[in-house]
Amino acid sequence: MRVFVLIGAFYLLGLLSLAAQSSDKIPLEDALQLIENTYQIKFSYADEAIGGKSISLPDLTSMSKDEMVYWLQFTTNLTFEVLSERYISIYQSNSTITNNIEALSEVQIFHYLAPGIAKNMDGSVTVNPSSLGILPGLIEPDALQTIQAIPGISSAEEKISNINVRGGTHDQNLFLYEGVKMYQTGHFFGLISGFNPYLIDEVTVYKNVSSAQFSEGVSSVIDISLKDNIQGSNQSGAGLNFVAADAFSNFKISEDTRLMVSGRRSLTDVAFTPTYSQYSSRIFQDSDLSNNPIYTSIDSQEDFYFYDASLKVVHDFSQNDQVSANLLFMNNSLSYSEEADTLTSSESLNSGLDQSTYLASLGYEKSLSSRWNLKAQVFANRYALAATNFDVINEQRLIQENSVTEYGFKLDSKYMVSKTLQSKYGYHFTETGVADLQDVNRPDFRRFTRNILRVHSLYGELQFTSKDEHRKLKTGGRGMYYEKFDNIRIEPFVNLNWQLDEVFSVDIAAETKSQTTSQTIDLQDDFLGIEKRRWTLADEEDNPIVRAKKLSMGVGFGKKKLNITMEGYIKKVEGISTRGQAFQDQFEFVKAVGDYSVKGVDVLVQKKWKGVTSWFGYSYARNKYDFKDLLPPVFPNNLDISHTFNAALTYKRKGLQVGLGAHYNTGKPFTAPLLTSPVVEGEIVFDTPNSSRLPAYFKLDFSTTYAFDISEKIRGSMGISIWNILNRENVVNTYYVLIDETPTIVQNKALALTPNLSLRVFF
Repeated sequence: MRVFVLIGAFYLLGLLSLAAQSSDKIPLEDALQLIENTYQIKFSYADEAIGGKSISLPDLTSMSKDEMVYWLQFTTNLTFEVLSERYISIYQSNSTITNNIEALSEVQIFHYLAPGIAKNMDGSVTVNPSSLGILPGLIEPDALQTIQAIPGISSAEEKISNINVRGGTHDQNLFLYEGVKMYQTGHFFGLISGFNPYLIDEVTVYKNVSSAQFSEGVSSVIDISLKDNIQGSNQSGAGLNFVAADAFSNFKISEDTRLMVSGRRSLTDVAFTPTYSQYSSRIFQDSDLSNNPIYTSIDSQEDFYFYDASLKVVHDFSQNDQVSANLLFMNNSLSYSEEADTLTSSESLNSGLDQSTYLASLGYEKSLSSRWNLKAQVFANRYALAATNFDVINEQRLIQENSVTEYGFKLDSKYMVSKTLQSKYGYHFTETGVADLQDVNRPDFRRFTRNILRVHSLYGELQFTSKDEHRKLKTGGRGMYYEKFDNIRIEPFVNLNWQLDEVFSVDIAAETKSQTTSQTIDLQDDFLGIEKRRWTLADEEDNPIVRAKKLSMGVGFGKKKLNITMEGYIKKVEGISTRGQAFQDQFEFVKAVGDYSVKGVDVLVQKKWKGVTSWFGYSYARNKYDFKDLLPPVFPNNLDISHTFNAALTYKRKGLQVGLGAHYNTGKPFTAPLLTSPVVEGEIVFDTPNSSRLPAYFKLDFSTTYAFDISEKIRGSMGISIWNILNRENVVNTYYVLIDETPTIVQNKALALTPNLSLRVFF
């Protein structure tokens, strides 16, 4: 704790902000020549791409090369593609209306946490994986790992499949891939992002207010978009690390058509690496692979692998017409054989788990005029989780399946009323079907359920930006009609950003939101105890529509190489189910509906020197349940983590990057047995719910990468990372089971010291 106090005192020495821009405009071509001489870089472009453009050049001495590239991109509305440390390609975007609309100032902080991460005026944060600087513990630009460095976002279990935004559960985040909702986000059952980062253009994270076009996601919206420009250079690459190998290619197949493909396959069933050893120990602990108390002896042979593949085709019919098609496949597959020797018999059977996603979408975009843009999309998405579990002693076979099938149509429009006022409006239709199957052979039992919900949505929003770009107001709302319930819900929002002067800024945001899908747990040993959660659909009875009200207010202060942001918030989420909260105490088998409310503050302090970036993040939160049918009704949330600290120091010089970071948080609450009478009539008697706390969590991470030119057209990179350098034992979950009439503690532990190595080539 003393380390964080010292780091915090050090970071609070001053403020960082981008230098004020000069009011004198010069031709863009002249500006690019000045920038080339200053940063020793080289731009390549067609004359018509930059012709006629002029900009007000900022103070070059106060900005790094990466910040200057971000500033140019957002100021000129051109695409700047970094080909190497020295060469950068410039080309025009395809959509005329997009260029005009995006001319309004959006970015507030260009270098937020690390190069490639920018904070926008509406409070959202954008991650650009292709330009992402190093983060401690990471050697690949994993977008879903990266966003956990943002204050208010964490994972209580170190999993991609359990990202918690301001005290919410993972299913309360809306993950969008090219506009389509994702029901699976990770590989290795949650330790690795399921999206190949080398084709991703941007990942935008909304912790509070998002655009009216996004439904669902009462805690956050995480919008993943791929590249969509026909112009630009071709690029391909391949690489491997201690877990997987991958390859991608982004190239023009004709003057008007571009193809982007990627594929990744794990090495887990081929090579046993130190990283795989730690990952498997983390994921398969406390699962059917490790819990077999009925056997006197057991041998198990596991076979695990994962893969993903994506494809995107973009074609320009004309300068104002573009069509795109997307395919995405994602799979995790585990099988294992068990051979058990009892006193009387020997049996061997195969069990397994399969988790997969299949997604397809087709989009069309047209610029109707220089002010009006129209976009249409149709999509289909299927998520499936299936497990087969054999009990070799009792000759019992259990099949469990959970699937989500979703179809939809979207029609979105942007209209620029004036240079300071723009609008968005549209119509969305979604049909979601959720199916569950449970099949047991002894005793013979089969249960299959399927629920379908159709939702029609209309939305509209207005965005006003003052002429001096110091004030920005975004407001609007969304109306949903639920066919099954014959019910209409209206959800308004407002977002105000005010740059008071060159130093201070203020943000105020409020919104209401709802969602119709959520994850629940029936039994802790469902799906082999590995992926316990299953998706369910709102029925307005046992599973109501989840509703949220959120309010936040933030202040920013920046000057002289230091940047500070602080945001306070209040959030109340109603309609949550006990089945979705992962209780493992007296409420494990209780079905009740209630709500939770959280109040907190997120703080980020960032300082920059030449080549060195450092930051210190802190989050404080108080998170409480309120279930009127439980006793007591009010008690701490399972995700009530009061204090969270993040600190990092990164260094970059030419092709070398080094990062060192620390993470600390107070422990999660849990429920211990009653000390006076822990067992009554063969049942554990628990104390007041969530009245105990896990020990504090702490880890120190390190990573380094080095990029180098193999030839004029081929670049290489290598990286090394060490997760949890100190090999500290961190407990992320605790519960009790009854063994021989005695409550016995079970602890789930986080990753121990975990090394990783990557080698990549780009051409």
